[in-house]
Amino acid sequence: RPVAPSRGVWHDRHLRSRRTATTSALASDDNAPSIPSLRAPFAPAGDQPTAIADCVKHLRDDNARFACLRGATGTGKTFVVANVIDTIARDKPTLVVVPNKTLAAQVARELRAYLRDTHRVELFVSHFSLYVPESFSRGRYVEKRSAVDPNLDALRHRATRALVESDNVVVVAS
Repeated sequence: RPVAPSRGVWHDRHLRSRRTATTSALASDDNAPSIPSLRAPFAPAGDQPTAIADCVKHLRDDNARFACLRGATGTGKTFVVANVIDTIARDKPTLVVVPNKTLAAQVARELRAYLRDTHRVELFVSHFSLYVPESFSRGRYVEKRSAVDPNLDALRHRATRALVESDNVVVVAS
């Protein structure tokens, strides 16, 4: 049985050992909602029910503040995150951190599709479209160069505003 380490890290390779095609792991949880509000054309399959149940169990622990979900491309990590948010973060702001702007936009788009009825999903990424730090090259000083993208800046303000206005906000950040 895969057990989440105390830091909240799950690995797909550890979860592959258990194949469960039903959501019975979620149904056994006393605090899980009886009617999920997640919009998806499919149910959790393969290792997803186990990953969802383990994440939910871990995050309900009083000492747990975060969980890290890692895995190969196309394994359904965003769907697992959406199910976990739908299960335990109905009235709590949630932060989803991803490695870069492109992935942040993709994850935000997918989470909006899954959680459109219950959560506001906003994007919070660096507002720089160009950033080159200062440096010394061959004895020459090169000044810092940067350019702020007003569209990205507006998205940052929109995410901040959503956090002030509502509790059921998911912020995807890089």
